[in-house]
Amino acid sequence: MKKVLRHSYLLLLLLPLFLSHCGKASEPTPAQVVTIADMWVGNLTDYDEDGYLSSFNLYFDLNINRESKEVFVLLAIRFYDSADTATYYELFTTKSFTIEGNSSDDARFIDVKLPSNAFPAAGYDFLFLVFDSNDPIQRLARLSATDQELLSNVPLEHIDNDVAVTIGNMWISDTVDTDGDGYYSSFHLNFDLNATGGSKEVFVMLAARFYDPNDTETYYEYFTSADFTVTGNELDVKYFIIDNSEADFLQAGYDFLFIVFDSSDPEVRWVEVSAGTSPMLRNFLIEPTETDNKIWIYDSWFEDEVDLDEDGYNSEAWLVFDVDEENGPDEDVYVDISYRTSGTTTYMPLVTTVAFTVTREADDPRGIEVTEYHNFNHGSYDFKIDLKFDDYNIIEDWVDASTDTDLSGVQLELSSED
Repeated sequence: MKKVLRHSYLLLLLLPLFLSHCGKASEPTPAQVVTIADMWVGNLTDYDEDGYLSSFNLYFDLNINRESKEVFVLLAIRFYDSADTATYYELFTTKSFTIEGNSSDDARFIDVKLPSNAFPAAGYDFLFLVFDSNDPIQRLARLSATDQELLSNVPLEHIDNDVAVTIGNMWISDTVDTDGDGYYSSFHLNFDLNATGGSKEVFVMLAARFYDPNDTETYYEYFTSADFTVTGNELDVKYFIIDNSEADFLQAGYDFLFIVFDSSDPEVRWVEVSAGTSPMLRNFLIEPTETDNKIWIYDSWFEDEVDLDEDGYNSEAWLVFDVDEENGPDEDVYVDISYRTSGTTTYMPLVTTVAFTVTREADDPRGIEVTEYHNFNHGSYDFKIDLKFDDYNIIEDWVDASTDTDLSGVQLELSSED
């Protein structure tokens, strides 16, 4: 009897515990929820700087509330639609990948670009969808151009149209300065162009003007090239030959302007280099081929003097000069002869000869009776000879009392004094 009572008593003690345990219902497992924690863009590519991107990276960070899940992302596109009524079309689908927890270290990106150059340069909207890889019908997250500003009206153009032409280098070579006077009768203007992002059809114009230190005067077209293709950054040197055999340029300093135009749209100037931006193109010295000849006054002296009273002062005297040339064909030249009273500084014009031909290395002196062109009172005089090409009022060589003693202190007098 006592044993039965003990067992009953023990059951009474355990019964509340059993009943409380049996009364608890099991809690359901929470559903997996995928969220788009963050989204941003980077690596924007716009080689031609026209405001339209040829590509960009769309970064995204997906989180899940528990455990992990295999997902994929579909990115869709449409033309910009402020009314949000147009249909999106699939642009790109990622491979499946795993998301886990709320980490911000597992961000991914899609390299976004237009699939064909049939797509015009325009603003585009994007739709970003996340799907369950094991149940592709199940959409887990969504962001559209209406929800996210950075997915709206993104300016894009195809990568074939996003090419920038730049100049890699420019230099002058093959200069010809036969007479060594610093003026060139011929030279090459070399240039190497690059096309970042692909290739581009272009043409080049070279313009010129007289040297303008104030950089305000207008350039005038000198030469325009045919169209040619620039590809990548490969070395492809081209050049203009400036050959002044037709005397397009007088003997002077010139400024140049170099412009690269887009062949498909000549309003687009890819490169512009001028005298204002490049010293190489400023005040470049040029002369005609005709005058780029080493020609000089070989010798000069006085002869055939008349001194009737034998006082050392001549009433008649011939100034003789011998002009030679070293290169090229025979040249037509003339000389200006001037004089001054010895001890003074300024030469005054006496006579200009008619044009005459200089033959290479010929011994052909010429003379002028100086006393025929001026009444020289009894005194001492200095003379100067300026050698110039016919048709060009530019001194090619000169001699005077400081360089030739035969032209210094020449004693002359009037015929009436002799």
